[in-house]
Amino acid sequence: KDSLQQPVYGVPDTLNIMAWLVPISRAEFYNAGQIGILPDYEFIVSAIDYHGQTMVEFNGQRLKVYRTYQKNANEIELYCQYAGGLNGGGLT
Repeated sequence: KDSLQQPVYGVPDTLNIMAWLVPISRAEFYNAGQIGILPDYEFIVSAIDYHGQTMVEFNGQRLKVYRTYQKNANEIELYCQYAGGLNGGGLT
């Protein structure tokens, strides 16, 4: 569902895609910290695979996508942080 809780067709609920894990830059730590965010991961994904998802699962942990950046026509950078209460028990 989208932000208005309307069904979104054509994009599966879960999608396995190839992503490159890259180190988070010092500038990103600083800029995110200015707004109270602690970045945990940065991934680079193919632009054709990313459809605005706000959650990522990596190594069994749920991550929230707090920022994206269109690196070029083919790649998008996803900046993620641990999704607090979504990790651990009770995930449905």
